[in-house]
Amino acid sequence: MQGEEENVSNDITRALIKGLPRLFIKHQSDQNRIAEVLVLPTLMNLDLYLEMRMISVCFRGTCFAFS
Repeated sequence: MQGEEENVSNDITRALIKGLPRLFIKHQSDQNRIAEVLVLPTLMNLDLYLEMRMISVCFRGTCFAFS
């Protein structure tokens, strides 16, 4: 069951990585809506997010070592 929950969490994280920037732009002038959008990152698997950011940096041509 835990593996299934992790898969769901990872799917949510991937969707939010793609969608959050658009949601920020779309709702930036609506205080109530942007407050709800800002809660969404709490649903993300931050380890996966950081891993995907690292992969993105490497695919741009240069890999950096972060510590």
